[in-house]
Amino acid sequence: MQRYIKIILFFIVFIVIIVGCSFFFFCQKKEISYLDTIDAITVSDNVIYAVGRNNDNDKELTKAKYTIYDNKQEKIYEKLYNTGYTSRFYDLLVDDEDVVIVGEYEKTKKDYKNNNSTAVILKYDEEGQLLFEKEVSGTKFYDVFVCDDGYLAIGTSYDKNKTKGVLVKFHTDGTLDWKKEYGTENTEFTAGVFYHNKIYVTGIENQSGVLVSFSRDGKLIDSIHEETDSFGFSSITVVADSLVLSGGKKVTEDFSQPLLVKYDLDLSYIDSAIYDSKYSGRFLKVITDDNDDLIVLASTTADKKNKDAYIGKYREDLTEASVVPYYNEEDDYFTDVALMQDTYLVSGYSFYSDQGYLSKFLSYSEALKVLEVK
Repeated sequence: MQRYIKIILFFIVFIVIIVGCSFFFFCQKKEISYLDTIDAITVSDNVIYAVGRNNDNDKELTKAKYTIYDNKQEKIYEKLYNTGYTSRFYDLLVDDEDVVIVGEYEKTKKDYKNNNSTAVILKYDEEGQLLFEKEVSGTKFYDVFVCDDGYLAIGTSYDKNKTKGVLVKFHTDGTLDWKKEYGTENTEFTAGVFYHNKIYVTGIENQSGVLVSFSRDGKLIDSIHEETDSFGFSSITVVADSLVLSGGKKVTEDFSQPLLVKYDLDLSYIDSAIYDSKYSGRFLKVITDDNDDLIVLASTTADKKNKDAYIGKYREDLTEASVVPYYNEEDDYFTDVALMQDTYLVSGYSFYSDQGYLSKFLSYSEALKVLEVK
């Protein structure tokens, strides 16, 4: 009898262990969230060039990626950037048939924990062959654009918990031309343009939006500050010899509304526009289309968990034409927008039921009607 009792107890313990292990691995699986994003795009000759990131089912180890799509958003080519512990690409441009990409990576797990990034700029030819790769330590590059005979990367440098805005000019062969820093502390440059022989960059300084002008060789000309939310300005575009910046306007400590601000080329204030949003949010991106209309992407927090994405159109004088929400009943992010034939091509990513985020493209008509989601 005791023998049978021992056998029964053995099987009970065995079943408990199996069920316990299954529950453990199930919980582990539920905790791992797949992430595949498109964070920036540019279109040239109906070919889509994109950068983003992929974590391959590991929440911590995110790797930057560079992808080329045809005009039907079908993937032609993709390359992961496997240097370092983690990495991310933020922006890119097409120069003739070459592609220039900027971003950051952390060399080790300790660097990742301490937010010790190394900025990187890479150049690929049309066949995906690396032409050059340059690094700047203690720095992140957020944006890149053509400036004279080379490329200007802008971002942030770090020094003992202080941040400064940074501009780094590279020749087309990757040779470093010059490097300039701006600000004393808590400054980040997020976007810029080269226009009328001046460099204009924007971002945040001491929790206010900042707009700075430099000469073509990096000498400071002027700067202004604007009251925004704690993220400052996130993008900049040129329309009719004026500068338009996107961001958020803080209403209360926990609530902000999407904001556009317009300045002349001497950094004098012209006008601003605030989108009357039901939820707290900001304009993440603004570009100018062929009709000198302003196309904006917005993000609002519908509740503590979910984000809602919007696309909008404003006239040159900042009057609102239309702002359209994208209702997918999930967590949605719009990251970039580009002109493609007669449509607005929007990139982003959305949450899906398998605990992951997947990248996507959306095509909008000039009337901001969804034509295709892919």
